[in-house]
Amino acid sequence: MSFLTKVFVLLVSLLSIFLSGIVVSFVLNTNNWKMAYDKEVIRSRAAQVQAVVAEESLSKGLARRENIIAQLNDKIIQLETVNNSLVSDMETLLQEKAIATNQSFTAVTLSGTLRETIDNMYKAQQVIQKDLREAHENMLVAQKNVTELRRSNMELTANNDQLELVRKQQVETIARLENDLDAQLQSPKVKGEDWLEKNDSVTQLPIYESGVPIRGQVTAVEQDLASISIGSSSGVRKNMKFLVYRNEQYLGDLQITHVEPSESAGRINLRRGLIVKGDSVTTGFN
Repeated sequence: MSFLTKVFVLLVSLLSIFLSGIVVSFVLNTNNWKMAYDKEVIRSRAAQVQAVVAEESLSKGLARRENIIAQLNDKIIQLETVNNSLVSDMETLLQEKAIATNQSFTAVTLSGTLRETIDNMYKAQQVIQKDLREAHENMLVAQKNVTELRRSNMELTANNDQLELVRKQQVETIARLENDLDAQLQSPKVKGEDWLEKNDSVTQLPIYESGVPIRGQVTAVEQDLASISIGSSSGVRKNMKFLVYRNEQYLGDLQITHVEPSESAGRINLRRGLIVKGDSVTTGFN
């Protein structure tokens, strides 16, 4: 046997062994594949069952999901309604808060105005009470002045009555003296000079006894004493009474105690006001 033949035989043998191994391996693999196929079939069936179950579960899950989504939509709608209501309530509350704030500010302003008004009323009441007190005091003073004026009027009336009586007496004295003068002038036993000596008082006859008042002014005042600008040359005599006045306001009486030719002095009686230099004096009013 040649070398090539041996080699060929050896190659065929190796090929046979290789093919045998392949066949064996194929057979073994075929069994494994069958088993694997069976397993896969079982798995496929299980997977199909699981798929059916999963599909049913998915359907149920989707149904539950749809139901939940619907419920959630209902809840969302309810929540939106509640939210809208809350927003509306919030807006209402904000408006009410703004109104309340405005009312509070108005109340504070009114309170301040009311407090200021009350303070002004209290001040006005105090002023009115003060004015009432002053008016009451003035009324009391006025009543006192009225009483004094009435008393002064009564005194003036009495003085006027007294002056009228004195005037009548002086008129009678003048008439009597005129009669005596006529009788003396007609009598040859009495000369004019003797009659003047016997009736020297005629030269002292005050002018007011003839119906013409004597008037003058106060030249000085010291306590209850006063001097006037007229004297015996104007007809002033001792114990003569003058009325002291200023702008037709009666101030008191002046009783003459000292007489000079051009001035006189006396004591102030029945004082009814402040007598000062420059006030007027008179024995009466026409």
